[in-house]
Amino acid sequence: MGFVKEWIDLIMQCIGIVSYSILLNGSPKSPFKPSRGIRQGDPLSPYLFILCSEVLTFALNQFEQKGLISGFPITRGSLSVNHLFFTDDSLVFCKAQLQEWGRLHNILSSYESASSERLNPEKSSIYFSKNTRKEIQNSILFTAGIKASGPFERYLGLPSYIAKTRVRRADSFVWKSITAARPLLYEGLLWKIGNGNKVKIWSDRWLPIPMSYKTQSPPKVLSTEATVSSLIDQDTHSWNLPLVQSVFISGEVAIISRMHISPCNSNDKQVWRCTKNGIFSVKSAYHLQVSVNDLNKGQASDPTKHEVLWKLLWMLKVLNKAKMFLWRSAREILPTRVNLHKRKIIDSHMCPICLSHPKTVSHVLWTCKATQDVWSNSSRRLQKSRTEEAPFYELLTELLSTLPLEEHTKLALTAKEIWYKRNKFIFESKFASPQHVLKSALALYSWMS
Repeated sequence: MGFVKEWIDLIMQCIGIVSYSILLNGSPKSPFKPSRGIRQGDPLSPYLFILCSEVLTFALNQFEQKGLISGFPITRGSLSVNHLFFTDDSLVFCKAQLQEWGRLHNILSSYESASSERLNPEKSSIYFSKNTRKEIQNSILFTAGIKASGPFERYLGLPSYIAKTRVRRADSFVWKSITAARPLLYEGLLWKIGNGNKVKIWSDRWLPIPMSYKTQSPPKVLSTEATVSSLIDQDTHSWNLPLVQSVFISGEVAIISRMHISPCNSNDKQVWRCTKNGIFSVKSAYHLQVSVNDLNKGQASDPTKHEVLWKLLWMLKVLNKAKMFLWRSAREILPTRVNLHKRKIIDSHMCPICLSHPKTVSHVLWTCKATQDVWSNSSRRLQKSRTEEAPFYELLTELLSTLPLEEHTKLALTAKEIWYKRNKFIFESKFASPQHVLKSALALYSWMS
């Protein structure tokens, strides 16, 4: 892996100097060195485990690049995967051929010899696609000495086999959530051009043009299935500008001519367009989903309304967790019964306390009778605020815009305490009177003051 000898020697010393001494009748006996290296729980252990896994990853990728094994294609003519690692469990893919299985077995055997990790045939299984002939399946199973698995077996609670259709009504919420993320991945992924062999000019997303990321020029000169490699001069590894000018409209010609092409004929790859380094992150995916939702719903009649609320909210003189709670409340992303019911986690969306209204954020924190009992004991300014049902972000904007600054802190702390005490009552049957809820919030206010 390219580590210098001095570094390797340091690691080997850490592994080689371990010794144990057994206490027998209270007296330590002669020490001995274990054959398995470092102690269990040693902080170096996970790093060495990852390094060893990287060696196996490198070997599998190298064999695929040389055409000795075949990865599993995620999409037609695009990304392929030859393995997936889950801690100390692995899924490895290859073609259902004796030759490929033999090569894959050689990789695993070499890894076993180097790492002393062993493939357990009793805990391993092979899954064949439905197109694999029975005689080929039997030959591979006989050679491998491993049992076959069926399409209905599950791994880590998820299906080991995924059909083309799929989400079924009986599937778990976790699996439905995973499949629901596929459109978002499609929205955020963009092709980065290497040699252009994998990317289709008119159907793939490869142009840095917001919204579509596809060419708007109608197909001409080249076939509709032509790849971007057709636009590249293979001798100079640069764009064939006369051809580009004859195929695309002027605006797209300018964009394409500025795009970088790999000088070493590397493969095309998909990158995440929402980060500077092209690597996926949950944070960037969240912001992308929010922007997609805004586009689908259309812009609000007053787009500055939320900006006013966020400014007021982040200026509050409270702990960050209280600010975050109000932000989540305004975004309607608290785990209320309405939100849980939408996700098919619970059967009823009604408030479990008053049993008469859906448990929205606004209902929980403002209009529920139990909640109003708390607010009626608070300051007169809060008592006189409106009590009708409205989206919580509207109510919060109005309160923070009209109340004096000292009331802002009390509002935030009381709302958070209401949520906390309600959950205590629902999940732990611990009742707190309205006066007690307000007293707890005011105690926090005094402490902060």
